[in-house]
Amino acid sequence: MTTQADKLVKPQRFIFDEEMGDQLFRVENHRQGLFDMRLHFHPQYELTLMRGGVGQRVVGDHLSSYSDYDLVLLSPDLPHGWFPDHMVAPMMETQCLVIVFSRESLGPDFLSRVELQPLVQLLNRAVRGLHFPLSIAKQVAREWNALEQAVGLNKVARFLTLIQQLADTPDVQPLASEDYMTGGLQQRQEALASTLLFTLHHESPTPRLAEVAAHVGMSVPTFTRFFKRMTGMSFVRYINGHRLNRARVLLCETTRSVLDISLMAGYENLSHFNRQFLRSTGLTPTEFRAKRLPSGKRV
Repeated sequence: MTTQADKLVKPQRFIFDEEMGDQLFRVENHRQGLFDMRLHFHPQYELTLMRGGVGQRVVGDHLSSYSDYDLVLLSPDLPHGWFPDHMVAPMMETQCLVIVFSRESLGPDFLSRVELQPLVQLLNRAVRGLHFPLSIAKQVAREWNALEQAVGLNKVARFLTLIQQLADTPDVQPLASEDYMTGGLQQRQEALASTLLFTLHHESPTPRLAEVAAHVGMSVPTFTRFFKRMTGMSFVRYINGHRLNRARVLLCETTRSVLDISLMAGYENLSHFNRQFLRSTGLTPTEFRAKRLPSGKRV
């Protein structure tokens, strides 16, 4: 019997061909509160922009935190998934904006033209997944509604202009490692996805290492090596970063007291939270909140 957790953990293959029909590309706008975007892959390219929300993102063998204005371009058959922080997500309006397209829909003759080589190079680089800087993500967000509403040649022109902006963007970060291999990766990705779900939905903000290792059926030493190999960081470092990221979002998106937020982020001692936050950001929690403009309705 397949459980909901299995569906979220096991990479699912999605097929968009029938839904796309003869379209050059498809634009989606998902407005959701608490959601889990399961680990999945498909034979099309995908440009995803997250608006609101916070959690963890997996692309191939890469793990990172995501938050508002997370913009990623993914190549065909590259497993990926977004895992929201269940504690923060209900407090925030979340949108997942997606464009799906393929080389076939663009046309090989079209892509062979000299003027289109920057686009071809962008698509080739996307084999590892590409994360774009905040400035281009905000620009794409401003133009998204016009792209959704456009029709005919105007829609095509806006799409190509958007892709050109991505191709011309410097400081783009590849996500999956150069040594990324598919052999045996699915089992490791399932274990990593299961780890993230267990951590993000655990009753305590700081689950013990032994608990997490037991959950994925590993000894503590084996899990420690596995997590470091998959993510490039220790599990303790991941948990500390996750707690601070949760605190930053809560400071910006809610009016809860610093003490409440420290407890929600898993810090039992307010002084310790203040020290860790200052070390991470260079600001106290109060200073950080004062300097950040709210990105949404504060509750």
